[in-house]
Order: sequence, then structure tokens, then C-alpha cells
Amino acid sequence: MSTGTCDLGFVSTATGKAKPSKEPKQFRGGGEDTNVPAGVAKNQASVFKQSDLAGSWYFFQFKSGEHSQWWRSTLTVNTTGAATSTNSSNSDEYSEQTENHKLNIDPSGVITIPNSDIQLIMSKDKNLFVGVGNSNNGNGRMMMIGIKAGSKFNPSDLAGTTWKGHELRAGIQSGVKGWSRSDVIINGDGLVTTTNVIKDPDPSSDSVGPGGSSEGGSITLLAADNSGAITATPGGTLESLYGAITPDKNMMVYVSTNHNAYLTTNKIISFGILVRTGKTTFSQADLMGNWRKNLLGLTTTDAYWCRDLTVIDSNGTENKNRICNGELIQDTSRSTTVPKIDNHGIILVDGLPGAEAIMTPNKQMMVFTKTDTSSSPYEYHLEVYVK
Repeated sequence: MSTGTCDLGFVSTATGKAKPSKEPKQFRGGGEDTNVPAGVAKNQASVFKQSDLAGSWYFFQFKSGEHSQWWRSTLTVNTTGAATSTNSSNSDEYSEQTENHKLNIDPSGVITIPNSDIQLIMSKDKNLFVGVGNSNNGNGRMMMIGIKAGSKFNPSDLAGTTWKGHELRAGIQSGVKGWSRSDVIINGDGLVTTTNVIKDPDPSSDSVGPGGSSEGGSITLLAADNSGAITATPGGTLESLYGAITPDKNMMVYVSTNHNAYLTTNKIISFGILVRTGKTTFSQADLMGNWRKNLLGLTTTDAYWCRDLTVIDSNGTENKNRICNGELIQDTSRSTTVPKIDNHGIILVDGLPGAEAIMTPNKQMMVFTKTDTSSSPYEYHLEVYVK
């Protein structure tokens, strides 16, 4: 990871990489992270309590390394934070019946797990949490998102909707890693048309660089049940897709497995986020304030995660208490770069060609993909910000 560059105006780190692990464990982390400073994940406008975790959650996890994996499960949490994971399966077609956990949440929305360096942050509407951490042996690097289940959902709610997709992808057995972005349209029958696809690196060649490659679209049939769980009909290169939609129906999270059209001996797994567009208008003032960042970065040989408290104002961006792979990297850094948002919620940063973010309609989250070309090898980022 390089210094002196910006991700959404934020300085990258210079240390913290480690080889990922192969072990197929879900929702488990390494030893407790003693470097987490108090307040690093503050979500100051809301007060949270343990009962906010209670209920059922669709849980998705992406781990990258020598052997990349996704996991999906249903997490059921009681009012004390005792959690049971059921219906677990992963991209290796491995499944577990049940797994027990303990989740704790503090008044600022920070969720921790005993004896783990995993840390998550709950959204202000209390319907989503996102975080990063190490796998069981401390080598695998993970991002995870939980979405509250049980909302009354009708597939017709998606009719005629448009979305912006951001996705991190990795080859299960090879060094194929990168991100993709796209525009998505869903009709009343669940037919999904994906257009304006941008990928970096270009999977059909050896070329890499900001912006990656642009290509046409694909069509997938999407189905959703009345609690928000989503599946897709396999076809083309798609083997499987599992996801969930948030109760406000403005964000979807999914994991998927695809054939690699250019390398048939290797499958591509993806961890993606769709943000609904066209619901509201945005202004520069919506960017201002405190954001909790979670980042998962991939290279062809490595993976890492970072989290920090990011403050954006009219003079630039400040990062506080940056932690990467469980180590405190810096207390504070400052950039004079101010990201710019258009009235559709698309966010760009001067000096970062090809990088782009989208803000959610409730203006409380941002999703960002970028390539750090100042590093060797290049680094491919998926970043999620919670206000």
C-alpha cells in the first residue's frame, strides 16, 4: 500500500499486508485487536443498544487470499447478543448447519466479537452493519455485511428501478483479482439488464489501469422473497448468486460465482453492492461530516483491510486512527483534496482517474471502487463508508 495517494481524498497506508489463509471459517477473527482506539468507529448521531441487534440478519462475507471465498448465512441474534448462524454455505460448496457467536454493540454503533479483531459499524437506521477483520489464523482478510431480514417485500417494488453496482472479484485458485462497476435496470419480472460495465483489470487481456475496460451488458433473472432474500437464475457465465435487499429497498448486497470466460479452469467469485439511483438529489453538503470507512484491498498476490474515521469538510479530508490488518498505522493524516458529488449521488475525486463512488438515497452511506496505480502490484479497492 502506498503513501501520498488518495482514496476518496484519503491517504493510503504503507504497511499491514500479510498472506491470506485457506481455512473455510465464517464470521470468526484472529486474536483481539488491542490497537483499536476508543471512538474510532463513532456513529455520533444515533444511540444504539444491545436490542438493536436482535432479530434475523442475512450475512455475507468475502475473504481473499491464496484461496478466495465467499460465505452466506442467516444470523439470528437475541437481545443479549447471543447469535446463531444457520444455513451457512460458501463458494466451495461447503456448508455448516449451525455456528454460535456473541455480538456486543456500544452506544455509538460499534459491534465487536470477543477474542476477535473483527469490528463492525451499524447504520443509523439500524438495518445494516458492515465491517472488516482477520480470519481465524490472522492471515485471511475479510469484509462482511449484514442486512436485517423480515421486511415486507414485493418483487414489484423493483419494477423499473435503476441501480449503480460496485463489485470486488477474485479468482478462487489464481491471481485474477479486481473490481467492476455497472449500471443496472430491473423490470417488473425481475429481469436485470447490466450495462456500462467497467472492469479493472480487463479480464480479457493483460492490460490494467485506471478505469479498466468497458463492455456491454448481461441479462439475469432475479427473484426475491417477502423477507428480502434474493437469488438469481443461473445462465451464461453465472453459476450462482445470493443476496438481500435492505428494508428501505435502496441497497442490495450479494455474493456470486461465475465461470471465467477467459480462463475456464478458474472460477470468479464476487462480493457486490447495488445502490438505488434516481430517488433523490444530492449536494456537496451531503459529503460533509464524519464517516466510518471499511476497506478491503486486493492485489494479485495479497489482500488487506483498513478502517478509520474519516472527516470531510470544505478544506479537505482528515483520516483518524487508521488500523490495517489489526495494526494501528497512523493517528491522523490530512489531505487537501475534497471529493465532489453530483446531483445524482456520483462521487469523483480529482487526481484519481477511474475511481468512483455512489451515495445511498438516505445519504448515510457511500460505496467506492478504485485502483491504486501508485503501488506495485496495483491494488483494487472496495470501500464502504457509514455516516
